[in-house]
Amino acid sequence: MVGPCPFGRRRRRRRRPPGSASATSVKAMAPRLQLEKAAWRWAETVRPEEVSQEHIETAYRIWLEPCIRGVCRRNCRGNPNCLVGIGEHIWLGEIDENSFHSIDDPNCERRKKNSFVGLTNLGATCYVNTFLQVWFLNLELRQALYLCPSTCSDYTKGDGIHGGK
Repeated sequence: MVGPCPFGRRRRRRRRPPGSASATSVKAMAPRLQLEKAAWRWAETVRPEEVSQEHIETAYRIWLEPCIRGVCRRNCRGNPNCLVGIGEHIWLGEIDENSFHSIDDPNCERRKKNSFVGLTNLGATCYVNTFLQVWFLNLELRQALYLCPSTCSDYTKGDGIHGGK
């Protein structure tokens, strides 16, 4: 059975007067901080070369149970399996039958025949360019690419220009 969310709620603590015994003792950590520290406790005793898949899964809390639906107000920061704030209200809500009538006709959005077809969102181009530049600077990789046999016969003959014979 899955228990309530340990990350989302915080209990209010009553403040004690400055002279009381518990006020002078070490303050207890918040539950989220305790869980964070417990998840990485193995790192204090395990050498880097001995880190296993189990250690990594413990550190990133892969095996934590998902929170019960409706207990958390938002995703728990310490539980990767808390699926509260991922937009589920959109797909869990009721379907409005009238909303389908206002959708535009897809035939109106078709492109003209023989017109350009390409990517409209080039948002990741800079990342691809970065990798290409990094890989190009790796001389071994660059030479290996140049030495790869090509399957296109036009490129293996002549000057390498497509169609040029």
